[in-house]
Amino acid sequence: MINEVIDSGYTIRDIADPFSGKTWAMVSDKMFGSKQSSGLFDVDDFVEYIQGNNIFPNLSEFSEYSARNYDDIANILSDPRRQRYINEGKFHFVVKHRNIPIRGRFLAL
Repeated sequence: MINEVIDSGYTIRDIADPFSGKTWAMVSDKMFGSKQSSGLFDVDDFVEYIQGNNIFPNLSEFSEYSARNYDDIANILSDPRRQRYINEGKFHFVVKHRNIPIRGRFLAL
């Protein structure tokens, strides 16, 4: 089974929190860029999974929120599920700006 896991592309990576300096080992599916955190698994959880024990909770539906100020953002992030991901260092928050047309003349530099 170990060879099958290695052949499938999974590897163990050392992850570092740039703010605290804390490091830990995670199983990685070798994705990169903004998707790299979605393919990280706790080593013990991954071992349970490949042994046939599906211990990972089903993902909730994709949610999109509109926030107009800091309080709106704090309220969204206060959800217990999001707090767990934040505390585990696994939360990804995307800020998407609306396209607002700007009229006027601009000086090209």
